Amino acid sequence: MIRKKVNRTPSPVDTNVLLDVLGNETRRRILNLISHEPMYFNQLAKEIRTGQQAILRHVKILEDTGLIESYAKRSDLGAPDRKYYRVNSSFNLSISVSNDNFTLRNEDIEELRYKEADDLYKKFDELDSLVRRHDDDNLDESSSRNTRNNQRKSTMSLDQILLKLQQNLEDTEEQILHLESRLNDLRALKQAIIKKIHDIEKENFDDIERRLICSIMEGPMCRKEEQLTISELAEILDKNERTIKNALSRITGKLEIGSNIYELFKNLT
Repeated sequence: MIRKKVNRTPSPVDTNVLLDVLGNETRRRILNLISHEPMYFNQLAKEIRTGQQAILRHVKILEDTGLIESYAKRSDLGAPDRKYYRVNSSFNLSISVSNDNFTLRNEDIEELRYKEADDLYKKFDELDSLVRRHDDDNLDESSSRNTRNNQRKSTMSLDQILLKLQQNLEDTEEQILHLESRLNDLRALKQAIIKKIHDIEKENFDDIERRLICSIMEGPMCRKEEQLTISELAEILDKNERTIKNALSRITGKLEIGSNIYELFKNLT
């Protein structure tokens, strides 16, 4: 598997900031417009049909949070350089809400080239190469007419390339929909598992013990990340460390000594 990251934001935007920024419809419209192609200020104001001061304010917020960036482009008509805006982030924000779980995930979109997507990537790479050759042919003014004709014969027409890219896009979208369907099914299973854990907690543990179990079993350790410390658990639950240690001691006292779940909580004390 080749790990190749694309369009990573230099400083990932905090999820809470993202939710606040994207909660505004005008800012979402700006992002939607410039995700297709960069635009300068007057274009945005015309498309969105909102006052220039309002657009300026929204653009500044998007730029300050790192979601978009600006750059200058020389005018073909000899006018002053124009300031264009383009998207500066590539991420996927997902929210899951159920009776027993609330999850926010903010992940960078990365090109990892998993084996399952090999065929789709190979088709894209072939088309990408054809597009580059097509562009080089159009830009190379120093080539002879015969050389350019030979190059054209060895490549697809622009219409054919676009048609192939459209098919590649449709096949990729079909794979995404299939994977999202599987993910939703697994989320339903996750919800059922968490509900069962909560049912057991309510019957056997007090409030602070339940909150501790949730933080540990559904938190970083569940995702095989770094183990939480006593001080971190105290901060998460807004309790002092002694309270956390006492609750952990009560939890282990209700579990079978030597079991994996016992060791999980015992190692924290």
